[in-house]
Amino acid sequence: MGVMISRWACALVLSSLSLAVACSGSEDGASGYLVSTGGAVGTGGDSATGGLGTGGFGTGGVGTGGQVVGMGGQVVGMGGQVVGAGGQIVGIGGQFVGAGGQVVGAGGQIVGIGGQVVGAGGQVVGAGGQVVGAGGQDLGVGGDTGIGGDLGIGGDLGIGGDLGIGGDPGTGGDPGTGGDPGSGGDPGTGGDGTGGTVEGLTAGACTLGAGTHTESGQTNEQYLGVDVQRDGQNYRMITNGWGANWVSHDISWLGTTLTIHDYQGSRQDNGAPAGYPSVFCGRYSETSLECGLPRSLSTITALNTVAGWSHPDGNGTYNVAYDVWLGDGNASFFGLESYFMVWLHDPAGEGPAGSPQEQGVTVASAPGTWNIVAGTVNNLPIVNYVRAEGDDIHEIAFDIMDFIRDAQNRGFNMPGNDVIAIAIGFEIWSGPVTNLTLDDFCLDVQ
Repeated sequence: MGVMISRWACALVLSSLSLAVACSGSEDGASGYLVSTGGAVGTGGDSATGGLGTGGFGTGGVGTGGQVVGMGGQVVGMGGQVVGAGGQIVGIGGQFVGAGGQVVGAGGQIVGIGGQVVGAGGQVVGAGGQVVGAGGQDLGVGGDTGIGGDLGIGGDLGIGGDLGIGGDPGTGGDPGTGGDPGSGGDPGTGGDGTGGTVEGLTAGACTLGAGTHTESGQTNEQYLGVDVQRDGQNYRMITNGWGANWVSHDISWLGTTLTIHDYQGSRQDNGAPAGYPSVFCGRYSETSLECGLPRSLSTITALNTVAGWSHPDGNGTYNVAYDVWLGDGNASFFGLESYFMVWLHDPAGEGPAGSPQEQGVTVASAPGTWNIVAGTVNNLPIVNYVRAEGDDIHEIAFDIMDFIRDAQNRGFNMPGNDVIAIAIGFEIWSGPVTNLTLDDFCLDVQ
């Protein structure tokens, strides 16, 4: 069990280690936080692998039953369907339309009565245009998840390609190979796959949702630190239930992913949270294995990072925040000189330490606008860049150095020549909090 130290509680812990460090941080909820296409059948292209184009039906005469017999001997029914010898309704491209209305293409794709299209690879395109993969992921028209691309222009039925299911992950892919364009249709261009929400966001060597995670477990221990890896890079997970009003938690992890199955506790009298379960790189309240930090600010060109989080239950009070420690990386014990935080979620009734400084600022590599709150914690300066309350960001890819440089250019006091550690997690003020998940986290120090 490691000794856990946070910026809110270090007075108690450090004093137990006989170190003369004053810790008087507080958080004032009133003044210390800132309120903060399932495609249509085209006119010339194939449907999946050869649809009903405008190549037209035969021009022969009328058969004995009133059927129109085409030049090729096909029987064309009253509705214009071509009926084969066995009674199947045969489309121009050779698709068979069954009695139940299913269209079976030459490549084996089935178009159901409800509009579902089942491709050769087992992908299902629903009536609303969403593509569901074998694993159940939605590959929607907007490019959701970016795995395999969206339907794109080239994914429309009969506009020059098949369903776009042959696309490369996250790129929209090349036009499908299931059919040649019809006489009236241009070749499809494929989807762009850029509308992804979880997978596909990239910063440096980090791509959200694409990492290989190792080391997993589950615990209800108040203090537990475990070395984990993502794509072979070292991180450390800590349960970090350091607050005086922490009660209990049930936490599991896989690499840099983290799930709070249940968390019980409440805010402390000084406004501090009950804990901060998190994943980090560097020398934090504990020390990770070699990951590129600590490192001198003067030698860092970028601190690229991606992160995603979700909370379907929506209960409890917590933030989602990066915590950056600045100071002396060569010090024998921490060497902490200032804090820097980036909040992706600001809960109602709680907020960062300090007072509002600027609102609606933009930062080079980050989406949207941010509010700046600055003050002191444990007699050390802290600068917070915070999304406005209700303006959460669930997936992000950016360079932390852009935030640090922005704060420096605005003249904020941020002593420390080194980046000692970077963490991300949930500061939890009140429970119960259930099924809150850090879906991914990656840091690329350059």
